[in-house]
Amino acid sequence: MLTDGGGKVMVASRTENIDNYNVISICRSMIAIFDAIVIILNRLAYDASVVTMQASVNAGIYRAIPSFFGVSLDNPEIANMPFMKTKLPVLNDVLVKAEKGEITYTGINTGMFLDWVLDEDIFVGLSDKAPTRVADGGDIPMSATTLDDIGKAISAVLLKPEETVNKLYYIHTVVMTQNQVLGYAREATPEADFTVEQVDTKVLVEAAWKRYNEGIRDRVSVRDFVIRASYGMGNGFFPRTDNEFMGIRQWSDEELKEEIFRRVKANPPDGVKAPEE
Repeated sequence: MLTDGGGKVMVASRTENIDNYNVISICRSMIAIFDAIVIILNRLAYDASVVTMQASVNAGIYRAIPSFFGVSLDNPEIANMPFMKTKLPVLNDVLVKAEKGEITYTGINTGMFLDWVLDEDIFVGLSDKAPTRVADGGDIPMSATTLDDIGKAISAVLLKPEETVNKLYYIHTVVMTQNQVLGYAREATPEADFTVEQVDTKVLVEAAWKRYNEGIRDRVSVRDFVIRASYGMGNGFFPRTDNEFMGIRQWSDEELKEEIFRRVKANPPDGVKAPEE
């Protein structure tokens, strides 16, 4: 997708020891040939993100597209959640450098990665191997974007460098609810159970904070903070998007239904026999 507009894209391979990424001069030498850099390091890679950004500045790179791809940080309560405490300093570092004129940036907030949350049973358990945790009733709209559309958005930014200077954009391929996707899955395979567990995100986050304050920093707590931020606080849905500017078309409900049917038919839920060809 990044090459559709005739641009040249190169991917820097990571063959050296990871310690090299803590050395700005080495990182600078690796990226100096680029005009822009897309930083997709996750929130746990704080040091690597900051080093990469400083190396980009030192190398004279014009544009950085940092990892704004997940949950928005506009809400102070969300920004204070433990799973965001490493992401916020990285974003602030970008903003400070941009304000000083050292580099320009463009943020792209995509909501959930649609391919990933469906592949991994994160949004709804299409495999039916475990109950779907339905948050706050299951009718909360959520924004999600395919990896292809994320690629289109990055390409659009790089092809419109002057128009996208120091701006944050919102995109989504589809808006969906858990109950909606569960309904499509049950329609596709009526013989499957698709069991659910109803959860109250306010209760989840209270328990998560209790565990965190007791020194329990496990994946369960991180997951529950994310669920609260995304569902319970309405932070996972973008009422306004920049889809048109980015060249992204939003799916209809029927297209989402077709995608769920395709997935369920291709990979039947646990205990359901695959149809004979």
